[in-house]
Amino acid sequence: MLFGLRNYFNWRINSRVSIPEPSGNLSFLWQNSLWGVRGQIMNVWRFDLRSFLLGVLSSTILFFLIHRFRNLLDSLWQTIQSNLQSSLFVRSNLEVQLRKDLIRFCQKEHLLGQMFALDDLLISTRCIPLLSATGVDEVPFEDVTAEVVPVIFDDPLLASSYRTKSYSVLEILAQGNSRLILLGEYGVGKTTALLEAAMKIARLDHPYPSLYTFLPLYVHATRFMKELEKRNDIIAALIESAREFFSTSVRRSIPGIARKALREQRMILFLDGIDEIPPQQVDRLADTLKTLLQQHPEIKIVTVATPNYLSDFIAMDFSPLSICMWDKTDTRMFLEKWQEGWKKTNFASPEEIDLWTAWAKQESAILTPLEWTLFLLFLYSKIPTPPRPFRLYETCLQSTPIDHSDNKEIAGWTVEIIKNYLQNGTPPSPPGALDKLFSDEFIVKPPPPELRFTSPIYISLFASYIPIEQSDRVTFLNSKWAIAVQAVLLSLLRHEKETLHFELDRISDDQLIDLARILTSILPSLEDKKQLITRLVNLIRDDQKPKYLRAKAYSALLHLPSEERLPLIKLLLQSKEAFLRQLGALGYGLLRSEIELQPLLNLLEDPHLNCFQAACLALVNIGTAPALDAVISALIHGHDRLKDAAAQSLANDPMVGHAILREAAQHEDPRVRKACIGGLLRINSSWSKEVLQQMAIEEKAWLVKDAAANAVTFLDAPDPRIPQKRPETARLPWLIQFAAQKGIGLAPGKSNQDVLLLALEEGSPEIQQAALEFLQFTPLELAIPLTEKLLDSSNQDLRSTAYQTLWSFKVCRKPR
Repeated sequence: MLFGLRNYFNWRINSRVSIPEPSGNLSFLWQNSLWGVRGQIMNVWRFDLRSFLLGVLSSTILFFLIHRFRNLLDSLWQTIQSNLQSSLFVRSNLEVQLRKDLIRFCQKEHLLGQMFALDDLLISTRCIPLLSATGVDEVPFEDVTAEVVPVIFDDPLLASSYRTKSYSVLEILAQGNSRLILLGEYGVGKTTALLEAAMKIARLDHPYPSLYTFLPLYVHATRFMKELEKRNDIIAALIESAREFFSTSVRRSIPGIARKALREQRMILFLDGIDEIPPQQVDRLADTLKTLLQQHPEIKIVTVATPNYLSDFIAMDFSPLSICMWDKTDTRMFLEKWQEGWKKTNFASPEEIDLWTAWAKQESAILTPLEWTLFLLFLYSKIPTPPRPFRLYETCLQSTPIDHSDNKEIAGWTVEIIKNYLQNGTPPSPPGALDKLFSDEFIVKPPPPELRFTSPIYISLFASYIPIEQSDRVTFLNSKWAIAVQAVLLSLLRHEKETLHFELDRISDDQLIDLARILTSILPSLEDKKQLITRLVNLIRDDQKPKYLRAKAYSALLHLPSEERLPLIKLLLQSKEAFLRQLGALGYGLLRSEIELQPLLNLLEDPHLNCFQAACLALVNIGTAPALDAVISALIHGHDRLKDAAAQSLANDPMVGHAILREAAQHEDPRVRKACIGGLLRINSSWSKEVLQQMAIEEKAWLVKDAAANAVTFLDAPDPRIPQKRPETARLPWLIQFAAQKGIGLAPGKSNQDVLLLALEEGSPEIQQAALEFLQFTPLELAIPLTEKLLDSSNQDLRSTAYQTLWSFKVCRKPR
């Protein structure tokens, strides 16, 4: 057949003859006839072999260049597309000005806003989802951090340090749930996270086209609550709350711009300050937002809270995210940015600044971003202050122009403020002594719009300067308001230290665990901490306690100075229980880089999977040349599971570790190349994806080739770990399976609480585990006794999840 086609093609070419064009009057008719057109085409068209070969060659070269530089071309196209779309999405000149005003506000709305723009010091915020994705198939690739590193809901130290999978706020807004609540203690960077997200939305500085049309609105909760007292219109209250942030030319137009954005379903509300108001007001605010979402269900909302109290937000389909603490890489980046910014101020010579920065890089204290800022500010101002959290805040107050009598006056006022807020009373007027703190806006920001402390911790500190009455202590401690809890503990420490130790002896283990994090920060000496450390160590070593409780107690102790936590860590490394050796390794990796490596090297030969995985993570986190050499040796010479752990751990080191993985992907041993796939998958950058694509095409070992192809497919698909809106119970695969076994139907659009409770009571351990995870932060009154019963289960994982679930119930509004 092919031979026949070739002969026909040759005959058509050879049989073409020139058709002469008539002259004279027939010429016009000939040119406009079909025959004439055909004749002209036949005269023009010829098969030219040289042109054909040149065309094939040029198209081949062009295809090769497009394939070779496809990632560069794709990013270039994305940039061009983003610029074109962004210019189209800004609807009016007034909206342009509104965005500029918001950007200007965000750049100055931070502690050192009078000295630096936010961009000069910004470390991008990352968030860890606290709820597992429901209704999603299991992730096909095993992440070593998900297996080894515990995620503590109210203390993400370990998860942050070892780079558990995290996301930016905008990444989740673009690809996941539209309602987010960011959790973290005071100073961890919740406000900065909102300002960063709002600023990037305002100036279209992000890679998510689905968010280009959206208009950000930043509102503070205290201002919003005051406006709600004046009017019933929620939208009007929101607009009035934000009006002060904008220039005069925009203020009159804000209502029209905001309402238009709401009608067009392109509004993002960033609601700050919920962590600063008491639980009763949080409940009222939650009810208000519930009404707002009923009226405008498409509005996107990002808000904040401390882990002490979350009201109904999770039941309202908000996804809880724990803000990551800074790891070593983040801290180093911040120190370098601070170094460059401080040089521009000309407050000290470049040599002095370089010396202070080098000294600060040797510091191993675990601090929040706010505490790091204070520590560096005092260091560069030549005010020697040890890097201890509450000592830094104390130094701030001591450096102010207020005297002892002023402290007493402000202390009495702050105590009354806390009491009145908790009792729904009218707060007293601020004392005149606060006027002395307005000058630099370092501790207090003056009106307008209202007086506000730069950190709620200062309220607790001032309140602790006077003894708090016995009747108020109980109210404060049980309030679920972080400001009140910190105030009473600090007051007892100052005035009645013996009473504090007596109370610590009396409280239950659960209460002690909840207070342990703050107690490790405020107790000044090792002698004061001995009682606390002893009780926590006993809890950690009790294998009958849930693993989550033990890990939470251990995480609290890791906030102690290095010399105080080292003996405990060494004790755990020698334990016969694998879980304690695992925790010991993770804690050891947070110590100074010059620490002895032999305890971790011994764990590389541990028969328990989680132990040698934790050892690999710890060695990479230490990051010295001998530590990295040990991990490289494990990657090259270890057994397959050890190779996988080493490769994934190297992904945590963006400098040396990434370079090692890039090189090891070319190693002669196919088992090493296959292990590198897990590490490249965790990096998830453009270059790592390109390496995986190359392996999927060029790899000769089919096992490696197949794994690389699966990794590329996984990266190209939507990330199943990004939190989404919770599915209806009638769509949960595990609940559908359980209901079918029991012969029960699930009603679409209903809560199906009876089936959930039955699954919790009579389901298999896997079903009970899924039911507990689904119920987290959404307490059902009838589920509480069933969950408490599971604390006595013989299944360790089930006991741990039950404890997590009960803790989540405590921080939510009681079932109504």
